[in-house]
Amino acid sequence: MRKTILFLMLSFQLFQFAQINDWALELNYPMVIDNNFVGQNFNGVLELGINYNLHEALNYRLNASLHNSLFKDRSEIIDVGTDFNYLLWLIQPRLKVDFILNNMPNIQPYLGVGYSFMLPFTNGNTATFFPQDGSSRSGFNVIVGLSFDINERLYANGGYDFVRLSPFGTVNSAYLQNINVLKLGVGYRF
Repeated sequence: MRKTILFLMLSFQLFQFAQINDWALELNYPMVIDNNFVGQNFNGVLELGINYNLHEALNYRLNASLHNSLFKDRSEIIDVGTDFNYLLWLIQPRLKVDFILNNMPNIQPYLGVGYSFMLPFTNGNTATFFPQDGSSRSGFNVIVGLSFDINERLYANGGYDFVRLSPFGTVNSAYLQNINVLKLGVGYRF
């Protein structure tokens, strides 16, 4: 009898835990919206992110997330001797706060900070904005955005990311360091 009661209590606790919706998966389209080395040379392909709800209070929700964006070179980037594809992979671990508005609970503005790692991939030989060895560049980023709940699990998302990369060698230039990305997409809580 004790085992049955213990089993029922544990099952009830697990059922309650599963209903919390601590995880969310996001699918976004990243668009570079400025005049820099990424904006002039790359188009966004896809962003996939996963969020975990760390803490929820009456007026806010604190999340940790990991987002991955892929950018592909435009046709203008062509090596004279070799036709190559050039990809950028942007990895962004971050913390964000969703603000819960009492009079509009379906709309949540958010603000966050994180760190971005930009990894280049190519099948050719280029040192355009990265060293020859293909090493990554990184830097801090700030995010601001708005999400709209379509239902309890599905939501639309729109956000802006500002990324400040480390200097390129000895060159300290906004053209080579600042990246502004607009992201539009959907998310699903589970």
